[in-house]
Amino acid sequence: MFPIMPPEGAQIILNRLNSAGHEAVLVGGCIRDTLMGLPPHDWDMASSASPEAVKMILEGFRILETGIKHGTLTILLDRPYEITTYRAPENSACRLFKDLACRDFTINAMAYHPNSGLTDPFGGQKDIQARIIRCVGSPKDRFAEDPLRALRAVRFQSTLGFSIAPETRSALDTVCLDPVAGERIGSELRALLAGKYAARALTETPEPVLAAVPELSTLTPDALSSEDEVVRLAAFFHMLSPQSIEKAMRRLAFSRELTDCTVQLASHADEPLVPADALRWLSKMPVRQIRRLAALRFALTGQRQDAFLKALESALDSGHAYSLKTLAVSGSDLIALGAEPGPKLGLVLTRLLDAVISGNLPNEPDALLKAAQPLLFEHAR
Repeated sequence: MFPIMPPEGAQIILNRLNSAGHEAVLVGGCIRDTLMGLPPHDWDMASSASPEAVKMILEGFRILETGIKHGTLTILLDRPYEITTYRAPENSACRLFKDLACRDFTINAMAYHPNSGLTDPFGGQKDIQARIIRCVGSPKDRFAEDPLRALRAVRFQSTLGFSIAPETRSALDTVCLDPVAGERIGSELRALLAGKYAARALTETPEPVLAAVPELSTLTPDALSSEDEVVRLAAFFHMLSPQSIEKAMRRLAFSRELTDCTVQLASHADEPLVPADALRWLSKMPVRQIRRLAALRFALTGQRQDAFLKALESALDSGHAYSLKTLAVSGSDLIALGAEPGPKLGLVLTRLLDAVISGNLPNEPDALLKAAQPLLFEHAR
């Protein structure tokens, strides 16, 4: 077994609470990841202490009441630490055991105490070794407590490459995720799509879980190879219309920026990337998005976009105009010719840029200003 070595901040919290006569332990993912030889992302804790007692014992620390209705506080030290009061009643014996019994999967139902060591009442270590995702106790009971656990099972299958135990998989067929908030589903979905084993997990996802995210049924699993989240999401949604993508991402509470980037990319997913059109693409979207589009085309078709990417780099290195910012004249230059400020300036600049990109005009001030005059004053005569 790998030694469990929590960060200094976690040790301080555990020591203070235990020294004050309360039980405080590390729980969940940090135990699982350590046992697997992986770096934990979070160091979560559970304690017999009430939130009020935690705040009193840790007085002087910065404490956020992030999940106070669930008994959770976030302590800010060298990093954020979440600590949650045991779910079992205060007057019950074996509160840690009862708390772990309410957790989702055996691989997450383990705890570590600085003095007594590891507590693993449901065989989490054994299931890690067997690479199995198994509910604690009755799968139907666990999913009834929180239907999102069904999608979480698929997420762990995607990120860890584990198999779902037969009895747990059977229970997935009975789950309805309709009551679950879109924000929670979206958070699980993002992690699921980022998993190394996402393609396999999705091909094995039961129908009731698919129903929670209908877009899953249109997904080409091989399209999830990119490390870029925008590319993965565009691959995920590319069969939908831009309006449907925006509606789905809004339902799943994705950020405005992530939604806009995904919609833009997915909208062009089926367009071929021809080297001769590199400047045109630069006039349509930022360079980073174009590179993402090349990655998306490769993910969807299996065809490398090397020639296009080489042309893109050449266009960037050449200093050729490809946007209004790189055009040799600006709105101020047109006003200096006598043009009135207003929307027409933008239209004229866009036409000048099109002429430069197509090779009909050099990107030189004199040539551009001469070409701009009839466009600006064509109705003045």
